[in-house]
Amino acid sequence: MSSQKVFNNLKLRASYGEVGNDQIPSNTYLNLASINVPYFFGTTPASGIAFTQLPDPNVKWEVTKEFDLGLDFALLENRLSGEVDYYNKKVSDALININIPGTLPDADSKYTTNAASFENRGVEISLNWKDNVGEDFSYNLGGNISFNTNKITGLSGGQALQDGGNSQGFTTRSDNGEPIGSFYILQADGVFRDSAQISGSAQPNAKPGDLRYKDISGPDGKPDGKIDDFDRAFSGSYQPKMMFGINGGINYKDFDLSIGAYGTAGSKIYNGKKQSRGADPRDNVETKVANDRWTPNNPNSDIPRAHLDLLPNSTYFLENGDFLRINNLAIGYTLPDNFLSKYKIQKLRLYATVQNLATFTKYSGFTPELYNPGDGSHPAGSALNAGIELNAYPSVRTWAFGINLSF
Repeated sequence: MSSQKVFNNLKLRASYGEVGNDQIPSNTYLNLASINVPYFFGTTPASGIAFTQLPDPNVKWEVTKEFDLGLDFALLENRLSGEVDYYNKKVSDALININIPGTLPDADSKYTTNAASFENRGVEISLNWKDNVGEDFSYNLGGNISFNTNKITGLSGGQALQDGGNSQGFTTRSDNGEPIGSFYILQADGVFRDSAQISGSAQPNAKPGDLRYKDISGPDGKPDGKIDDFDRAFSGSYQPKMMFGINGGINYKDFDLSIGAYGTAGSKIYNGKKQSRGADPRDNVETKVANDRWTPNNPNSDIPRAHLDLLPNSTYFLENGDFLRINNLAIGYTLPDNFLSKYKIQKLRLYATVQNLATFTKYSGFTPELYNPGDGSHPAGSALNAGIELNAYPSVRTWAFGINLSF
């Protein structure tokens, strides 16, 4: 390294480790009783105990094994630096809350058990460039990108995990060889324009303006002339195939400007808000739906007719989740030292910032970046039912102005 003049830093690193999961209750395997539970003995109120959670007495540790191989480098007098990482993360005996029949003695019909094993593997790349142009101007530009592949490698008992349920059944299915929380739904195929299209279709009871679904399978693995759960198919997942970030900054004399953005690609979002709109006559609906839906006078619309029913879970509500968000923009001005020294001030900087400046996406819901707070039985951020917008709130844009002052 001492004889070459290209690299200022070059380091190859590798690591391997195994860890458990401490983010679960320590009493998961115990059958605990709830005390002072009110009930009536005849007509007399009383209190007692109840066993409300069904435990798995054979539950065991979830184990994560991860291998990482990376390269750090800097060259051109440290103006260009970066990292390249390959990782392979395997989780075995993952502890997951799964749905169980309501006939079993469990209050929330959820059961914590070692339900699956899965792996995440991919590549992460980051590059940063910084340079000075004369004495008054400097700039920096950086970016990172990662590619991830998620796949279930084993299921306890071979039973696929269904979740994301509503009154029309489940929306996600986690199965061998598929990403966790994959959408498993009917395949929408446009709208019936008229009665002639309904005749001979797999939906003889449909009406003009109803959604049309593909008849792709049946009990024998072949189309059977009717639409049911055999016609569901894997249709992507909320987990993105690519994530990226961009940042940059400029300094000119006493002025500074910085910007940061990030985004994802390759994910799908199930617009549950879109599905539920109109099922209640008191609901508000989007202007496009109200004005452009199918009617006898607008038979070529791709938006189904007005209805008061919750439509089946299908790809009609599945949308592209790709987005680019300009998350931070800041501009500042630092008063010159020769002016501040008169007032015994070391530094005075005026600045303005904005967060969530703009989001570029084709998703029609409130936000493509969904946070899953959990539902009391799933932990926050459960991958089994991620990517379903039901009660998301629009992202807030924040403007701020401030002063940095030091004496």
